This record gives sequence, structure tokens and C-alpha cells, in this order.
Amino acid sequence: MVEALACGKPVLISDQVNIWREIAEGEAGLVAKDTLEGTRRLLIEWELLTAEKKEKMIQQTKKVYVEYFSIEKSATNIKALIEQNLEAHTTAV
Repeated sequence: MVEALACGKPVLISDQVNIWREIAEGEAGLVAKDTLEGTRRLLIEWELLTAEKKEKMIQQTKKVYVEYFSIEKSATNIKALIEQNLEAHTTAV
């Protein structure tokens, strides 16, 4: 899913995939229940979207990717975790 976002492709995703909230909030795809009916709904909803709505969703994919999943964002998050752990360890000693 993340690779699709990086390539500017909206995703159709179930609510059982851990990143569904970011996709929904960022309007970078469609989300439904992880059921046969949910999958059907995703496909029908996608087909019914106007070209303008699909284009807006395409534009949102890169924004969501950069905000949540880019290597830069991951590196920043890892650095913050390391600093927090070092600080907690130093304070505890």
C-alpha cells in the first residue's frame, strides 16, 4: 500500500490493514470492512467516483506518503525514539 501511495496511486484497503486510518484521514484511498461485501463496496465506490474526485485522491497520495511513510519521516521517528530511550535511561541511572 505504501509503495502505491509513493507512486501516486490511490489504494482500496480494508480496515484490518494497520495504515487504514492514515489513508482515510488523508483521503488517499477508500476503506471498507474486511469482508466480501466490504470488498464489493470498495470496487463499486471506486467505479462511481468522478474523474475530479479520483484526481483529488491521486494528489492526496503523495501528501499522505510524505507525511506518514517516507524514509525521511521514518528516520525522524526512529531518531526521536532513540533520543527518548537515551534520555529515559540517563534519567533512570
